[in-house]
Amino acid sequence: MRTFLFPLMVSLLFVSSALANIKIETAGCYVKFRAQAEGRQIFFGDYSIEGTGEVFCMNEMGESSSMAIRIKMDSSAGPFGINLGNYTFYGRGTSVAIARKPEDLLGEYQVLYGSATGGLGLGVFKAIQVDNDSLVMNVSVALTQGFGVSLGYSHMTVSAQ
Repeated sequence: MRTFLFPLMVSLLFVSSALANIKIETAGCYVKFRAQAEGRQIFFGDYSIEGTGEVFCMNEMGESSSMAIRIKMDSSAGPFGINLGNYTFYGRGTSVAIARKPEDLLGEYQVLYGSATGGLGLGVFKAIQVDNDSLVMNVSVALTQGFGVSLGYSHMTVSAQ
């Protein structure tokens, strides 16, 4: 078992290093964030993810801008979730959006998520925001540190910090 875990941990460190160096080359936005997840929920219970990050955007003219953000997801009254543990996410995400500035990515999102960690692990978020002014689809991959597992559907708020 130890011979399996060591290569897995080394691989995760390389993945996190690669995530830290994601750069945008065309118009669009990407997000980097750090969030803390904690709680217990098997359909009922309390589970939340809160954190901070930064949105980086570049328009078609090559002009870039950024904005500090706050991320909050509370599944206490959420539609679906199996969430146990206490861990930290270190993640990067990219957005496909009708958006060219960071403010366009603020708002309420519907989120599908899953993660598992036993010391070190991985998490994935798929978030969608649709309102009168924008359509945003975000996919994020995160390195997780701590102990826990989560799988579910919830609501997330991204606001200016």
